[in-house]
Amino acid sequence: MANLTIKNLPDDVYERLKESAQERRQSLNGFLVSLLIEQAPRLRKNDVESVLRRVRQLREEAGPMPETGSELLRRIRDDEAL
Repeated sequence: MANLTIKNLPDDVYERLKESAQERRQSLNGFLVSLLIEQAPRLRKNDVESVLRRVRQLREEAGPMPETGSELLRRIRDDEAL
């Protein structure tokens, strides 16, 4: 089995994890191993849903899409015709 070291874990996160382990009467290590085993299948590298969520998020952050080249040329031509 592999070993894992976690560095720079915020104190409040550590305390919450420790409390959760105690509530389940598990060691912190046992609790974390169970948690990781449970969550690992959801961590697919190319999960389509998560990729689509990220694309939608980036679209929202970017705002309206810029004009395409042909739209921009058409607008320039229309403006010159005036």
